[in-house]
Amino acid sequence: MHSHLKRLAIFAALVCLSPSFASADLIANFEFSGGSTEGWSVNTNNQISGLMANSGSLVGTATGNDPQLVLNPAGLTRIGTSWSEVTFRVRETDDVTDGFIGATGEPAFNTTGLIVQVNGTIVNSGFSFAASGDNFFTVTADISSLGDATISNFRIDPIGGAFSNSASETSGNFFEIDFIRVTDNAVAVPEVSSLAMMGIAAVGGAGMVWRRRKQRV
Repeated sequence: MHSHLKRLAIFAALVCLSPSFASADLIANFEFSGGSTEGWSVNTNNQISGLMANSGSLVGTATGNDPQLVLNPAGLTRIGTSWSEVTFRVRETDDVTDGFIGATGEPAFNTTGLIVQVNGTIVNSGFSFAASGDNFFTVTADISSLGDATISNFRIDPIGGAFSNSASETSGNFFEIDFIRVTDNAVAVPEVSSLAMMGIAAVGGAGMVWRRRKQRV
């Protein structure tokens, strides 16, 4: 019995040393594989032509200075404590034959004109973005202010408005979106280390009871 308790205590201590981390729930992941736009379409302002899923990307050409994509209905419900982020990976050219925006010799990517609209609320500031290979940029928008509302509709303006990214008007620019992801903040759970400490306490208590019984015998 004593040997068994020692093994349990050692195991709990090792678990206690394991790292713990916060996580998020991936509520929606649009990857545009299999030739499907996965519900995304051109907004009623009709400033995108040729929208399609091609080689795992959502592609199109801006026909005006305010190209807009919509997902309506969206019907996304969080399962965690609150909404977290919308993230998408995008690249843009001046036209289908020109170099990518952000490529060597091209103006650097910026978020001017980028918009994420959720349930009619526009998020057009506080974006973060980073180069992520092949002239793509990964853009993130914080949507934690939505609270616990179900997301009924999305709008994303994937590239900048007039006189933005390419130092020219957006009309005529070609874009590719590699993915669009929506996450929430996962439900909080006890850290692994906390659970391990509880296990150690339980093992220790059991050991004390066993020793007392042995002494009475």
